[in-house]
Amino acid sequence: VYSEGHFDVVKRSINVPDSEGWKEKAYKTAHNSGFVDINDGEHGLAILNKGLPEYEIIPDNNTIALTLLRCVGWLSRGDLEYRKEEAGPPFTTPEAQCLGEHVFSYALIPHQGNWDDSRISQKTKQYKTKILTRQLENQFGNLPNGFSFIQLEGEHLEISAIKKNEFENKLVIRVYNHIDRETTGKIKLGFDIHKVYLGKLDESYSEELPYNNGVDIVIKPKEIKTIIFEVL
Repeated sequence: VYSEGHFDVVKRSINVPDSEGWKEKAYKTAHNSGFVDINDGEHGLAILNKGLPEYEIIPDNNTIALTLLRCVGWLSRGDLEYRKEEAGPPFTTPEAQCLGEHVFSYALIPHQGNWDDSRISQKTKQYKTKILTRQLENQFGNLPNGFSFIQLEGEHLEISAIKKNEFENKLVIRVYNHIDRETTGKIKLGFDIHKVYLGKLDESYSEELPYNNGVDIVIKPKEIKTIIFEVL
């Protein structure tokens, strides 16, 4: 099973490991940041969601279980299935039962191939991102019908941040490669650029990069790259 994580798509076994003798038993549930996908390389099923980070694979009947509410009645207890010791004071938390009416959003995508072949990660980003629209009066201008301020080329790359540099008046664009092989891409901006730098996660930088109708990038498997633009 594959699930979206932080700057990654994580592969996990569908079977829970034998945890006999462990201090805590192995949990049946696991984390996802947006999608869960199970496939055999030829066909698969992906579940996309908005804000539902817990799932479980039940192999006995080929089931993907998605947690809608994770409710508790106590802050801590010492008689749980997974842990036999308290992790905090044992008092009741009735409001943590989350009683009331709730609305959940998720989507199902049957697909061919694996999650990467079917661009499940990209489709998840599209599903989770709302389209903002505004109706305007008829206007005349010199821009084309289609225009992008920021354009990313490279089918295996994803943008995780577009922001102002914390210390200078520069633009920060952070991209990452979530597959297990090296890939290439290009970032194009729809406005004039003075200089481009290869930065770090703390937004410091030193190495200047060439900009020729965009900046070419080569990203290793699971690598994060921070590109810093000095705008004219």
